[in-house]
Amino acid sequence: MTPHDVLKDIIRQMGKVLVGFSGGVDSTFLLYSCLEILKADAVTAVVVDHPLMREGAVSDAVRTAGDMGADVRTTALNPLLSGKVSGNSPDRCYHCKLLIFGKLTEMARSDGIPWVLDGTNADDVNEYRPGIAALQESGVRSPLREAGLTKDRIRELSRQAGLPTWDRPSAPCLATRFPYGTFLTKEEIDRVRKGEKFLVDAGFPDLRLRVHSDGGSTVVRIEIPPDDMARLFSGGLAEQVVASLKGLGYRYITLDLEGLRSGSMDEALDLPDPGREDEPV
Repeated sequence: MTPHDVLKDIIRQMGKVLVGFSGGVDSTFLLYSCLEILKADAVTAVVVDHPLMREGAVSDAVRTAGDMGADVRTTALNPLLSGKVSGNSPDRCYHCKLLIFGKLTEMARSDGIPWVLDGTNADDVNEYRPGIAALQESGVRSPLREAGLTKDRIRELSRQAGLPTWDRPSAPCLATRFPYGTFLTKEEIDRVRKGEKFLVDAGFPDLRLRVHSDGGSTVVRIEIPPDDMARLFSGGLAEQVVASLKGLGYRYITLDLEGLRSGSMDEALDLPDPGREDEPV
C-alpha cells in the first residue's frame, strides 16, 4: 500500500472527525481527504482565530474550507494570555498547542466527535517541533504523519486534486519572528503582521520579518528567497520597504543574505537540525 492508501484507511476507520484547520497545504489536503472518504456531515473543520496568525489568515481559511463544502466553524483563543506562551521560551509551541488543541478537544467532545485531527506530516517528526508532544498528550491524531506522507508528496497530491493550496508558501505563527526569551505582546505581534502584509502586497509572499531589539534599537531582518533579492532592489522598491517599516517604528532595516529559511530563530539553540517552524492551527 502507498502512504496515500494508508491515509485513506486511517480516515475511513475513524468515521467522524474534527479537523484543526489553518488553510495551509497540510491541513487543506487533510480536510480534502476526510471529505472525500467520509460523509460531509461526518467532518467538521475548525479555524482557531488567535493573534499569532498572519493578516487575513482566518478569513482565507474559512473561505478555503467553505469552497470545499466543509462544515467550517471558528473559535477565538488568545494564547498570549498564558505566560508560558508570551514568555517565548524554546518550548513555547508546546504550551500554545496544548491550549489550542485542548479547546478543540472540548468542542469535539461536546459534539460527540471521537477524533480531533491536525495536519502534522511525516517530515515534521525529524525537526524541532515541541508542539508535537502537546498533540500526543491531548489525544490528537495526525493522519498525514501516521501514513508517512511527506510535504513534497502532499503538495503533489494536492496539485493532482486541484487544491488551490498546493504551492502555497508556509505561514508559521508570528511568534517565530522573535528570538526566544523576547516577551511577546499583542502590539509587537501586530507590528510584525503589518510589516509582513506590506511585503506580501509588494510581491513577496514567501518571507519572514525577524525582529531583534537591543537597548532600545530595533533591527528587522528580512528573509526572502535568494532569487527574490534582486527584485527587492529594483524600481525603488527597497526604498518603499524601508519607509514602510520605519513608519511602523523599526529603526534599522536589514536583508538576511542567507535568504529565507524556516526555523532560523532555532539556530541559537544549537540543535543538530533546527528544522521548520510550526504552522498555526
